[in-house]
Amino acid sequence: MEGSAAAKASETAAVSAARVAIPNKRRFTLSVVNDRRWENFKSNRRGYWSLWIFLFLFIVTLFAEFIANDKPFFVSLQYNAPHSPWEGPGDAGLDHTDHGGGPMAAGGSPAAYAAIMQSLDSNIGRVLAALKRAGLERDTLVVFTSDNGGERYSYNWPFSGEKFGLNEGGTRVPAIARWPGVTPANAVTDQVAITMDWTATFLAVAGASQDSGYPLDGETLLPALRGDRAVHERALFWRTRTSGAARIGQWKYLRDATGEHLFDLAVDPGEKAELKAKHADELARVKARYDQWAANMLPVRT
Repeated sequence: MEGSAAAKASETAAVSAARVAIPNKRRFTLSVVNDRRWENFKSNRRGYWSLWIFLFLFIVTLFAEFIANDKPFFVSLQYNAPHSPWEGPGDAGLDHTDHGGGPMAAGGSPAAYAAIMQSLDSNIGRVLAALKRAGLERDTLVVFTSDNGGERYSYNWPFSGEKFGLNEGGTRVPAIARWPGVTPANAVTDQVAITMDWTATFLAVAGASQDSGYPLDGETLLPALRGDRAVHERALFWRTRTSGAARIGQWKYLRDATGEHLFDLAVDPGEKAELKAKHADELARVKARYDQWAANMLPVRT
């Protein structure tokens, strides 16, 4: 692991304190830690590399605290990469003050993107190794996913579109789950799922019940993760200020600036073959489901 001797010592101390296995308990605890040692974190290295080392040491310390307090835990570890500014571990920190208004979109290269991804992978590996050393590996569900489809240097093939759009390239994201002894290793499922399903899944894992007064948008994926439920049809919906989309089984309805579209994702995940005229009945059915859903949402902000 790269970093100073002090950082290595901190990691070692935290891991050493986390060597006690946590018992399985059927309750759910959301822990929020506000430790001023981390608020005063300093580094002479700008950019993602410094942030990732900080996040890793912070997470390892959390593992130790959770075990010391003998409590289950939920941790949301959000690496802000790959993302602009496009800084690889070997790049000089970019100046964040001279790019003008709006998002920082300039810079980067395929090589920088690859370096960022390699560093992301290595740092997630460090977290998984820390879980194993802490004796938590077989009691912890780990999920790796993203908040939107790729853009810029991402390779989205065979999907169309990218981040900010509602084509498959903008809404499809990686979803990898790891829970030794529960999820079958190297398994792939064809079950359609959406990010909101993880909330229901985490509640199910913890043995917590949903509040009937606040119904969730998703469903638990625990049966799919265990491999003990057959693939079933889902109805999913999306909406932005300028576009809307619905997926009902194999059919994808898309409404954007170019009009209304219908695609059969079972044979055309790239959304290349327009089917709204050939399958006008399916267009009407899926569109009606979308309109019904949208009518129950808050008004679109303009």
